Amino acid sequence: MKLSLLLSLVLLAGAPSGAYPIPPQPLRKIYREADLVATVIPGATVRGVSGAFVDVKVLKCFKGKADQESIRVFYEPLVLCPPSASFPKGNTVLAFLTRGRDGLFIPFACSYSTKLISEASLRAYEGRMAELARMKESQLKAIPDAEVLEWLIKCAEHPATRMEAIYEFQGSPDYPPPLDEIAEPIRFDSLTEGQRGRLVKALLDSKELGSPEASLAEFLMPVKDRRIDSALREGLAKAIANKNSFLGNDLMEVLAQRLDIKKWSTIQKGMYEWKTDEFGERFSGYAEESKRLKVLENALALVDSKLK
Repeated sequence: MKLSLLLSLVLLAGAPSGAYPIPPQPLRKIYREADLVATVIPGATVRGVSGAFVDVKVLKCFKGKADQESIRVFYEPLVLCPPSASFPKGNTVLAFLTRGRDGLFIPFACSYSTKLISEASLRAYEGRMAELARMKESQLKAIPDAEVLEWLIKCAEHPATRMEAIYEFQGSPDYPPPLDEIAEPIRFDSLTEGQRGRLVKALLDSKELGSPEASLAEFLMPVKDRRIDSALREGLAKAIANKNSFLGNDLMEVLAQRLDIKKWSTIQKGMYEWKTDEFGERFSGYAEESKRLKVLENALALVDSKLK
């Protein structure tokens, strides 16, 4: 075994673990905290005693500088909440890294630190990060001012960066934020009328409705617009057709609130069922996919009755 490989595995054995779970880590936060933001192409991952390392080729730096064309990144591959950082061999990854001991790099925010994206999506991220680079340091960590709020609207307008805005729209009220950081949800009434209209347009222009769009529709709850309801209805029908009960549940949650479907809270219980683990303990878990889809079909009928 080469000395460098042996040293890497020894370092991994003593690498400190963070506290999990962690709240969502939006772009504004991880950009601020990263020492290096770059597109990289990973090689093969090597697993050690309590972690893994991967050598990555640096393509382009957006913040900070790499010491050389190839750098070594250490990470924990078995984290569940949120998932681990991901370095699929040969793929282009947008990585947000901090320098660890001895100049080694670490994806400090788990899966939020690595984004496997297309060229078009990368261009969207480049634009938003270029704007962050021009902001004052205080704007990267404070409650959004008018400029940052406008930046978040731009994030929400593009499908690639939409979830980065959603993280900040929702805040992280269920997690205790660091003492130097406020993670309160953004109030809908803090947006201008023009910004609200742009968010509605972004949602309606979406070619596909996924979880980011469901979350955006939830943020747009104060907007009474049948076009939004119809778009969500079509998204729900498509999720059922594609046998995606998890997305269907997300969309139905929003529809139930928007259309005041009180029966949903009752029939939704059919999405879960009591199960028994290997130790004989009973727990509530997801029902079979076919049962969950049947629940969503019944829910779709309730939506259609409201939209008549």
